[in-house]
Amino acid sequence: MIGQSRVKKVDRFIFVVPESYGMLRLQDRYEVAGLIGAINKATDPARHETVMLLGPGRWGTSSPELGVPVSFADINRVSVLCEIVAMRGDFVPDVSLGTHFLNELVEMNMLYLAVFPKQDDNFIDSQFFLKARNRLPDILPAAGRWKNTVRVIDASDLAGVSGVSLAANAPDQKFICYLNRRPAAARPARR
Repeated sequence: MIGQSRVKKVDRFIFVVPESYGMLRLQDRYEVAGLIGAINKATDPARHETVMLLGPGRWGTSSPELGVPVSFADINRVSVLCEIVAMRGDFVPDVSLGTHFLNELVEMNMLYLAVFPKQDDNFIDSQFFLKARNRLPDILPAAGRWKNTVRVIDASDLAGVSGVSLAANAPDQKFICYLNRRPAAARPARR
């Protein structure tokens, strides 16, 4: 983890599916990076939403076989950036922890995280992202061909949830993102 400890709500997730991305041709990976930039530009900075961007490998790499080759302008409205240390079964890239734009991360107070799904104390619920409503076609209707690779999930769309929270502890190098479940309606007392 790079950045200060914090607890905050997450309004939107942008999830690049590691397995899908890992199977793309290199030129398609550049197209996905451009798509991330278009989603970023469609985010209204006046709304002060917390956007968490998750994806395989290194963010900002110049080698798309190692991650997503975005520029900082493609992600400058993101609050939390997360490297998933996975690409496909036969290849796991090393983490960069934001070294491609470290100064910008510090200046913008972005939180940079790395998840190692193969390690015992790390877990990412990919099924959550794959099953939740994908807002990508609503935001960019022409991007429909990427709906299985790029998932945009709004916390406000999640049934039975009052929000999503992220708690990050920099000294311990631990973080958790969790759903805030709505309490079940009170049942009438039996006589």
